[in-house]
Amino acid sequence: IYSEPCLICLDDIHVHSSANLIETFICCGGFICKSCARDIRESGLGIGKCPLCRESLDGTEAERAEQLMALAKRGVVWAQSNVGKCMIHGIGGFEKQEMSGLEWINK
Repeated sequence: IYSEPCLICLDDIHVHSSANLIETFICCGGFICKSCARDIRESGLGIGKCPLCRESLDGTEAERAEQLMALAKRGVVWAQSNVGKCMIHGIGGFEKQEMSGLEWINK
């Protein structure tokens, strides 16, 4: 199983084991463990900003879809999977395109 460290606490995160174990950020492509994400929310510090790059987390659905697609095109694996899922279901600012969605998931 592939793992990378959480960029805050440095604990190993098993990246592909479950999307429920990580919090991803489309502004920079980074991710942290859910425990650190919860701690940040509970502290009230940095609300509305990425804890990694400090970019605003606000934005329209179209802007978020554009950022996600940019990450997917750069080869960020979790972003490619998310783009594929959004395309298959026609959600998150993406038009429903099942075949294209499957291609993104299988990259």
